[in-house]
Amino acid sequence: MGNNNSTNVVPKKNFGSINPGEGEKARPGYHFGKNKIIYNGIAIELLPNEKNLMKLGNGYAKTSVRVFYQGNAIPEAIPKTFQVINRNKVKDITSNKELIDLDSVLGMDFDGTTKRIYYRGNLVHSE
Repeated sequence: MGNNNSTNVVPKKNFGSINPGEGEKARPGYHFGKNKIIYNGIAIELLPNEKNLMKLGNGYAKTSVRVFYQGNAIPEAIPKTFQVINRNKVKDITSNKELIDLDSVLGMDFDGTTKRIYYRGNLVHSE
């Protein structure tokens, strides 16, 4: 029981800082700044003509120039055609049993002749 002076205190949510200082919690995920991309508090410098960060989910994001997985650029990935494939849809894009059995989200792009499939940011299959 309380008295007339008691109040319910709702704890303030702390999502972290986009640019954390020492001892501060980093805000998770991707954030697009004036001249950088920030992933979990770590800055990634923009390349010339790089713009339009698009968060794809499951650790993936892309800009007009690069594709990222958990803040690391995937050198061979093609941003224009790159997409994230939900684990329930993997069997719709490939008949490769090993990839289907991963039961995981995959990335995919198409270079004009070859469909390329990525697992955790690494190229694992071409068809």
